Amino acid sequence: RLNELYAKYQGQVQFYVISIHETHPQRGWQVPNNLICANDNNFDEKYVGVPMRLFLVDGDGKTAYAGDKGPFGWDDEGFENTLKTLIA
Repeated sequence: RLNELYAKYQGQVQFYVISIHETHPQRGWQVPNNLICANDNNFDEKYVGVPMRLFLVDGDGKTAYAGDKGPFGWDDEGFENTLKTLIA
C-alpha cells in the first residue's frame, strides 16, 4: 500500500523511508529516498520506528501524523486521510 500512496501523491509531497538499522533494500521496499540513520539510536529513541511506523511532517516541519508501532499499528488509511487534509 505504501507504494500505491507514493505513486498517487509523489507529485505533491516528498516521501522518505528512514531505516533505523542497516537494511538490504534489494530484498525489501525500494524507494528513491531511502535514508539510513546513524547507529547512535537518537532517531529510534525519539520516534520508536522499529519495526515500522508512518509519520507525516507538514510544510512547517511539524509532525501532522504519527502512526502507532507496526505491524498492528500500521494505519495507511489514517495516514492518507491526514495527507489529503494537508494538501487540500
